[in-house]
Amino acid sequence: MKRRVRETYKHFDRHALELLERMLTLDPSQRISAKDALDAEYFWTDPLPCDPKSLPKYESSHEFQTKKKRQHEEAASGRSYKDPQSNMRRASHSTADKARRDKPDWT
Repeated sequence: MKRRVRETYKHFDRHALELLERMLTLDPSQRISAKDALDAEYFWTDPLPCDPKSLPKYESSHEFQTKKKRQHEEAASGRSYKDPQSNMRRASHSTADKARRDKPDWT
């Protein structure tokens, strides 16, 4: 099977392509190690990575926190929040209930 990494990512830097091809090598004995990958030219040529301290800081977020925040905002604005999975839960319960009702009682 012909590799198409270079043609698919032709807009990538030469060093990035070399690293990507070495990381995507199927044969593990031929694949680049993590240590060697970190020493690759890609990480040591301009533009160099920025100092992590200069990156923007974002408040940590978890999906449950985000959901609660959205519910609170919608409640405060007068809109009611509808859980998108509530229909699925109701449907699964009603299906299980129906199966129990339809099951013959042999005892």
